[in-house]
Amino acid sequence: IQHAKCLKLMWKAELFTLVANFIAVYKAPNKMPCNDVAESVCFIVTNLLASSAEVYADEWGIDKSEKYFDKLASCGLLAQFIRCSTSPGTWNIEFGSSMKYRIYEDLQNCQILIRKKFLRGKPCGDVVDAILRG
Repeated sequence: IQHAKCLKLMWKAELFTLVANFIAVYKAPNKMPCNDVAESVCFIVTNLLASSAEVYADEWGIDKSEKYFDKLASCGLLAQFIRCSTSPGTWNIEFGSSMKYRIYEDLQNCQILIRKKFLRGKPCGDVVDAILRG
């Protein structure tokens, strides 16, 4: 129960928005966060997925993945996760890599969110566009 309260307080206090803003300081495409920071962001997001699914299961119901990713996109952390997950330093961690792929697999099932949040002019859409342009 304490874990659930802490997680809800962190969302309410906009802690994850602060993390996203910190990472956004490293402007793409020229500057990326160092490997340690990129790994930390990937770790935070993968752990948030597991924690949020458990904590919000009753509130969010069956479409909890969609709500989780919408919440991440709204605070800017999903865009930063996408940037950081492309950093070569995050590819070497066996557990981290498999969890990153799980995030992307879950995200692919959120078609409404993808159509809404991955447009040009939206943070997630701009990050993906910058990655694809190289």
